[in-house]
Amino acid sequence: MLELWSAVVGFLPPFALQRILSALSEDNPDPNGKSTAYFWSFIIFVAHLSFAQMDLFQAWHTRRAYERTRGQLFCALHYKALKRQDVSGKVDDAVGDSGADLGKIVNLMQ
Repeated sequence: MLELWSAVVGFLPPFALQRILSALSEDNPDPNGKSTAYFWSFIIFVAHLSFAQMDLFQAWHTRRAYERTRGQLFCALHYKALKRQDVSGKVDDAVGDSGADLGKIVNLMQ
């Protein structure tokens, strides 16, 4: 939706600038030229405000998605690291359980 807004309203400032210049040209005998120019300049102002709001909205949602994904990854990593058993000090290896050493946990973190 934001990209559609940017594509559609993105054409408005050049069009409005052309209308302002034609309203203020010396060839135009229109007595309402200044009011037309003020109207289109207000339209440009509103368009630029909407672009700023759109950028802020998009940055906020991007940051929110990044932090949420990061939190889920760290949660999964800690779960896997805590689930593994530390067998570095174990003398008897008769069980056959492959535990986690520091290298395996670091590989998970990478």
